[in-house]
Amino acid sequence: MNEKEFNRFFKKIDSLNNTNNCWEWTASKTGGGYGQFKVNKKPFAAHRWSAQNLAGLSITNMVVCHKCDNTKCVNPEHLFVGTQQDNRNDCVDKKRHHFGINHYKTKLTENDVRYIRGSTKSGYQLSKDFNVTEQHIGHIRNYRTWKHI
Repeated sequence: MNEKEFNRFFKKIDSLNNTNNCWEWTASKTGGGYGQFKVNKKPFAAHRWSAQNLAGLSITNMVVCHKCDNTKCVNPEHLFVGTQQDNRNDCVDKKRHHFGINHYKTKLTENDVRYIRGSTKSGYQLSKDFNVTEQHIGHIRNYRTWKHI
């Protein structure tokens, strides 16, 4: 990392207007809210740049996760590296994942799921009744989905 890049990075951070010590990225962001920083004229995830250049973490073949769950945060103390599964586990452990009726694509209610599990109708007929795939009905009946019910 060179000094010019370092200075350019820090001009894009707001570390004063928050309550959890996050360094919030104020420049370009992805649709998911992650900061973007140009390195050699190519976009680079700002939190990944911070993890590599400020925290000294090896990010090759790893994802950079946020302890603070703030996608705009680039504070190296709030970042850790792990696998995609580590990131997913972190999400589930913190109850930030969307499942069941809170998932944006859900077509079913919890009562629908209870009905499906107790029904003697065929998977095919239930899939037609609820406008979902027969495979989805099988996943519900075998507790691969809607595990919380």
